[in-house]
Amino acid sequence: VARFVGAVPASPDRLLCSLCEHVCALSGVHPAEASRSGADRRALLGSLLGRSERPLVLVLDGLDQLEGDWDWLPARLPPHVRLLLTLRDGSPQLEELEPECLLALGPLPGPEAEAIVRAALERSGHDLNPEQWTLVAACLEQAGSPLQARLLAALAERWGPDDQPPGDTTLGGLAAEAVRLAEREVGPRLVPFVLGLLSVARHGLSDAEVLDALSRHPATFEACPHLDGSPARCPPGLWALVRTVLRPFLRTRVVAGHALHTWRGEAHRTLLCKGRLDADTMRGCALALVALFSEGRDARSLVELPWIALGLARRGDGAALGAALGAPGQPPSALVRERFLLDAGWLRDKATAAEPWLLLEELRTYLSLEPSDAECCLLAETLELAAYALRYDGRQLAAQLWARLRRRLEQGDLPRLEALCAALRAAGPGLEPRSAHLREPGAQTWTGPCAPSDEGPCLGRLYTIRGDAAHMVSLDRADLRVWDVRAERVVRHLAGLPQPRDLQMVDPFRALVLCDRELRVYSLDEGRLLVRLKGVMNQKMAYFGLHGRDYAVALSRNRMYVNMLSLDSGDLETTFKVGEDRFLNSLLVSANGKICVCGDETQKPFPLLVWDLSRRKLLYDLRIPHHEFLTRLSAISGDGHYVVCVCRELSDSAPNFIIVYDLQSGTLFKKWKPERNSCSIAISSQGGCVVNGLDNCFVLVWDLATGARRFTLPGHSAPVDEIRLDESGLRALTRNAEGVDRSVRVWDLMKGECLAVFTPDLAVTCCELSLDGRAVAMGLERHSRLFCHLLTDARDEPPEAVYGNAALCGQRFDLAPEA
Repeated sequence: VARFVGAVPASPDRLLCSLCEHVCALSGVHPAEASRSGADRRALLGSLLGRSERPLVLVLDGLDQLEGDWDWLPARLPPHVRLLLTLRDGSPQLEELEPECLLALGPLPGPEAEAIVRAALERSGHDLNPEQWTLVAACLEQAGSPLQARLLAALAERWGPDDQPPGDTTLGGLAAEAVRLAEREVGPRLVPFVLGLLSVARHGLSDAEVLDALSRHPATFEACPHLDGSPARCPPGLWALVRTVLRPFLRTRVVAGHALHTWRGEAHRTLLCKGRLDADTMRGCALALVALFSEGRDARSLVELPWIALGLARRGDGAALGAALGAPGQPPSALVRERFLLDAGWLRDKATAAEPWLLLEELRTYLSLEPSDAECCLLAETLELAAYALRYDGRQLAAQLWARLRRRLEQGDLPRLEALCAALRAAGPGLEPRSAHLREPGAQTWTGPCAPSDEGPCLGRLYTIRGDAAHMVSLDRADLRVWDVRAERVVRHLAGLPQPRDLQMVDPFRALVLCDRELRVYSLDEGRLLVRLKGVMNQKMAYFGLHGRDYAVALSRNRMYVNMLSLDSGDLETTFKVGEDRFLNSLLVSANGKICVCGDETQKPFPLLVWDLSRRKLLYDLRIPHHEFLTRLSAISGDGHYVVCVCRELSDSAPNFIIVYDLQSGTLFKKWKPERNSCSIAISSQGGCVVNGLDNCFVLVWDLATGARRFTLPGHSAPVDEIRLDESGLRALTRNAEGVDRSVRVWDLMKGECLAVFTPDLAVTCCELSLDGRAVAMGLERHSRLFCHLLTDARDEPPEAVYGNAALCGQRFDLAPEA
């Protein structure tokens, strides 16, 4: 595990989180665990290092370039872990290490230094004459570092036949020579301005930004007299000359899709700028960038402008900052607080465009100026807790802040934060939890995997109730519960069920439950067993459905028949059989109970068998030569009009594709070939669409009427293997059931928009979209209760919904068999 400080923008918290995430991945722990508060993350790193069973080496290069303390490093390492740090001579951190832990690197040997110079000159296509090589070799005998050799090589690339090394070939002398060459090219006033621009910028500057800043500087017209002070843009060649001379000190890195020029490291910046940039120059450069980035609110201004403003405030240039931002006379700290840190629009845009660590760095810099600001301190702690979720998708900023601060804001002593949360919530759609299950700032204990928050097994599955959007049913090891979704409370509890595995709702108050290998009908309102259906199911393929409110349709134990059983008496009414020794491997029943579709794994290629349940008749034997249906990836529309199934060609390694059959005629209706394999699928006649998830994490929406691909929906970080549609078919919930991607997304299938995304602190064990598409119910790891999350358009409180007999609300019924 290696980290190179200075190679990428990083703060101590950011570096620690990156290390924890890396070690989490090596230890089999979800990376979300790394996004705890600072104290917890320090303890977590030591715990993760101790948990790793394999030898582990941590390399932290240039740790002395990191601002802040390094108490987050474990004081003692496990026997199989080694930590390698590199530090510069004279750095304060060096004094904190024990002498026996240090290994001093001596000066660079002359032959190795000469090899660095030769390699650099070969890359540039330049060579030196023998006399020059002799002089270079003499200089390199005194070289103390690779940097010194690289700087000498950069100067040698510009030599003619008669040029010689400068008189002073120390690091300081070579840096001075580079500055002298740059000043000779563009003038003595422009070079300090360029150095200041690169020093003030947070992550560096793009070519266009440097040219924009130079176009506003008077020294540009001195270097280019032909401009005559007209409002012309600085010639690109001017910046190219400076960049070429300073190339050994600069590097280009890509940050958020932007190619930015910045210093190779802190040592390079110090070497070139020390003694050459005074306070007035730094102030002028900062104000030039403030003016440049204040012209718009794009991703670059969101990142750079607050940081530069905080730099001016730290240097005591508040008056200049206020004038530059159009607020003369306003204190600099208050200006930064109101204009950036607590501005709802700015925060929302920043959370969407950049990582939360940038905002945390700004808040901590502000708090170093105003340590008594309780609201900003609380905001920083909250953002740190929500860092993983915001890195995943910054659009959930409002939901994350509101969920973690709601109870604290009820005290009424944080008016600015309260107004901020209200503005963020009103600005756009979101998915907000009804009750507190996210970790809140100031919590002394973590309610995550290390400390369960409530007793009992977590929820295993959730089911909607047709005709009742206010209630859902959950199953776990031995319990069936009916939940009031918005109130998050149990209205019926049936305990002691023998190994419940699955269920189908017959009507709002009756459920057909698969208990081990037996089907049973329960009255959920009265909490009693109504009837046991005769026969047992197949152990691995216990598939069943409903034919109206009177019959169950189930795959027989030997998988050669489809049985229809009475829900009143439990007796076998009739049997569907295709032929001898034909084994079925799936069963789909339409929501209206009229059509049943099964897969046959005996015939080659595998066919789909379609029955009309009302007439007890086989309608179609659907098959495609040289193809097989992947019946685990199939769905039937609620009205029984269409069946969709993923199919693959037997002799081809191409990605699988999607087949839609019209069950009214038994003909192939649509055929779609996505670019990747499908891993989930759903269909809605009402919404007129098919939704499927691909193994590249995209979600596709297909139009049933036209056959066109309606939308490609990105956002997930793991393949979507679970899709839930609301009753209208206009909204969909998608997630990764394996928990690699912990987030839940709700989509508008008509507009192709993500209505909401939410990332909980704990893993989601089950999830369901309400029938009206306005609420999401979740079961979370280490919790035995349901959590409701409301979409923005569902915040208004509906009238209280009563389930069945109001006198039995909250009743617990013990149905365990007597010993």
